[in-house]
Amino acid sequence: MGRAQGRVAALVACVGVVVASSGCGSPADPALAAPTDVAGQASCLRLDAHLTPRWQGGSTMSAEAAAVGEELHAIAAAHPDEATGTAVCSDGSGSEIHLSPARGDARTQAEALALRHPGLVHVAEVPHSLTEQLVAMDALAHLQSTEPRLHGWGPREFTGGLLLMVTPTRSTAEDISLQRGDDVAQVRAKVAAAVGADYPLVFEPAGSNAVDQ
Repeated sequence: MGRAQGRVAALVACVGVVVASSGCGSPADPALAAPTDVAGQASCLRLDAHLTPRWQGGSTMSAEAAAVGEELHAIAAAHPDEATGTAVCSDGSGSEIHLSPARGDARTQAEALALRHPGLVHVAEVPHSLTEQLVAMDALAHLQSTEPRLHGWGPREFTGGLLLMVTPTRSTAEDISLQRGDDVAQVRAKVAAAVGADYPLVFEPAGSNAVDQ
């Protein structure tokens, strides 16, 4: 693996805890729906029908884009109270930082980096920082005793919300992956009651990802 290609793999991870990494740096699956923009964001990520970022670029990033991405990742890692993390753009053209609405040092530094490297830095706003995501995750702990379908959870860096691992009982695993069905609707209602309705929620069938609380 070349140096720049190795950096691509490193940049798809979010800051801090559990990472939902399926598909972030892999070729798009032609069996899935056409990728779409991240809802509500000026984002360079493209998502498939399972709300997973898809890689649409070549096998490597340029050395400059990879180096700038590392700088951007360092900014996010140093400011978990403002950022959730970074990701490589789906087309490999640059990197994206996900920032909460707070106007602080992380945004100032990211915008300055973008000015120095036009086209290589994207700033997408998400509703919550990593710190806030972790607080929401703690609030879900009590649900495991009353909601056996909720198998695990973690932060979703590019939405500012949560990734929820759900064991299918009234729906299929594919229904859960496609964000539909009774299991998704019922678990969504319970999680929203626990953490608030402003946390975007993404569902995956239990056993398909590393998230496990």
